Amino acid sequence: MSLPHPEFFALLSFYNRLHRELESRLKKYGLTPAAFHALQEIAARTGPRQQPPTRAKIARAIGVTPGSMSVLIRRLINAKRVLASPIDDRSFGLVLTPKGVAALHGASVAWEDTIAPWNQILSATTKRHFLHGIALYNDEALEQQGQRRHEFLMRMFSKHKHKARMKKSEMERRRSRRRLPDPE
Repeated sequence: MSLPHPEFFALLSFYNRLHRELESRLKKYGLTPAAFHALQEIAARTGPRQQPPTRAKIARAIGVTPGSMSVLIRRLINAKRVLASPIDDRSFGLVLTPKGVAALHGASVAWEDTIAPWNQILSATTKRHFLHGIALYNDEALEQQGQRRHEFLMRMFSKHKHKARMKKSEMERRRSRRRLPDPE
């Protein structure tokens, strides 16, 4: 049986090779591809006029679950590559430590070495079109993810309002029962 769109299987093979090669090179720096991506996002979102990014923002940016990101950030904190500082009562901002900056620099060299053969094979125009298509897909996926999150939050708030109304109704019913005279 032939599956439709064999080019996507070629893309999957390309991704697997790229990921395996990058993973191998990043071991030298004690990083996984996801950790490298997280360090890149933290560095890109840290600046003099920016609030440090939170775990949730980084998770959304690289497309992993908040739970996975928490585990990853905990490992980066334990490895002294990232610091978490409180932003408010619930959130922590993430910043790179000097050790994190050094790991990111080394990992960036590993990334360049990993994609060098790809850069040699494809023309600038082909790469631009390919990467533009991926960017469009990623933007659409983020938009859909945001829409699903919004719908989830609206349902959750609706449930909370419903529960609050039910609780209020139950309390009023109990109060009205207390006011009734005992049937004797």
